[in-house]
Amino acid sequence: MIKKILFLTILVGSYFSAKAQVLSEDFESGTVPSGWNQTYINGSSDWLVTNTPFGSNTTSNILLFDDDANGDNSIDATSIETSTIDLSGYTVVNLSFDYFNSQYIEASSLTVEVYDGSAWQQVFYVADEAGDYDAATDTFTLLNYSVPITTYANPNFKIRFTYNDAGDWSFGGGFDNIVITANLSNSVFGLKTKISVYPNPTVNSFQVDLGKDFDLANTKIAILDILGKSIASFNAVENASYDISKLQTGVYIVKITDGKMISESKLIKS
Repeated sequence: MIKKILFLTILVGSYFSAKAQVLSEDFESGTVPSGWNQTYINGSSDWLVTNTPFGSNTTSNILLFDDDANGDNSIDATSIETSTIDLSGYTVVNLSFDYFNSQYIEASSLTVEVYDGSAWQQVFYVADEAGDYDAATDTFTLLNYSVPITTYANPNFKIRFTYNDAGDWSFGGGFDNIVITANLSNSVFGLKTKISVYPNPTVNSFQVDLGKDFDLANTKIAILDILGKSIASFNAVENASYDISKLQTGVYIVKITDGKMISESKLIKS
């Protein structure tokens, strides 16, 4: 009985390890991370890492653009981008971060973009007061934002953060706790296996080559959206074509399991 329990623990642990934290940056090193590059759009002010934005207190260091310290009404706009993050081999990828934007008069803004391998794609924008300053306790609270980025996953993925003060002598904005989580593209209960899903990309249907690892009689095939929600399912049949003609164009996850093993692969419907 003890051996059976131990074996079950190993299988379950192997399944959950398929969820990976690809990036986690909380700026507690006290400096801008090595390999991150800044680009000056207007002006020459830098992003910095601090735990006292505008003289307030935060519980930890944050990435800050301190517009108030510049002391004039000239336009200040600067981008900072991460080093390259290899997202090949991952599915159901999600980006989350904390942020704040403290304005004076004009609509100073924060923008977040991701590099999809050929161009930058905007995934976040705010041009309003965001975050709560408590004068009584002299503290600043950040807001949280989360967005699925599976569609943009590629070997040369990067994130770019931009602050623009809109020509106002504003306060500034910042980010903290930048996290990317993702599933490994192939994950199994105790055994890694390669499943062939084809054609890929496809228009109306796809097929699956299960090889010898899966028990065909007990195998189920699910189609997940980029948030991980199941939107279609099939019983596995040898040499079958699975109809997805009614699904919208986009990126999906094909999840295959026979109760003992599981595999997830990206499928593009064009």
